[in-house]
Amino acid sequence: MTTQCNTLKPVRAKKNFTMLEREMVPEYDFSLKDRKWSPWQLILTSNINYSKKTDWYQYKSFYVKKNIEMLEDNNPSLFELAIQIQPGSKRHVVYNHISRCITGKTWERRLFAQRNIRKQVDKVAQRGFSFYLRRLPLTDAKMERNIVNILKKYDYAWKKIRNRRSCHRRVEIGHHLISDNSL
Repeated sequence: MTTQCNTLKPVRAKKNFTMLEREMVPEYDFSLKDRKWSPWQLILTSNINYSKKTDWYQYKSFYVKKNIEMLEDNNPSLFELAIQIQPGSKRHVVYNHISRCITGKTWERRLFAQRNIRKQVDKVAQRGFSFYLRRLPLTDAKMERNIVNILKKYDYAWKKIRNRRSCHRRVEIGHHLISDNSL
C-alpha cells in the first residue's frame, strides 16, 4: 500500500520568496555554476552496452559504476544527482548531499544511505533513465556555510523540507515520472 504525501505549507524559503525547483533551473541560472564542480559522471544506467565493462556491475535491470574516480580524496563535498531521460537530453537535478566520508568504493552506500532515496533510485532506474553525479569540494567551514545558505533557495525533489513537505515531490518531465511522492 502506498500513501500520498501531503504538502504541509507552501514551499517558501523566506516570506516573499518561493523556492526554485532545482530540476527546472538551467545550469546558466544556477547560483553555484561558477564553482569548481567536477564534470558530470554517469553512475547508473540501463544501457546493455555497460554489461561487458569491468568497472560496472548489474543490479536488478540496470548497471551501476563500481568506483568513481572523482571521489579518490576524502574531502568534504557537495554532491548533486541528476536524471537523464534519454541520451543527449537535459539532466534534471533531483537530489543533493553534503558528506565528508564518500570514497570511490563506498559511494553508493553513503550517497543513498536513506531508504526513501534508495527506493526512488530503484523506481526511476527501472524506467530506463540514467543517473549522473557531480561533486563540489568544500575547502573550508566558511565555504560550507555559504553553500548551505545558497542551497536554501532551491527545492530538490528528493529532499524533504522541514515543516513544509514531509516527503519527496512528484516531478514529471514530459510524460516521464522522475520523482515519486508515494513511496
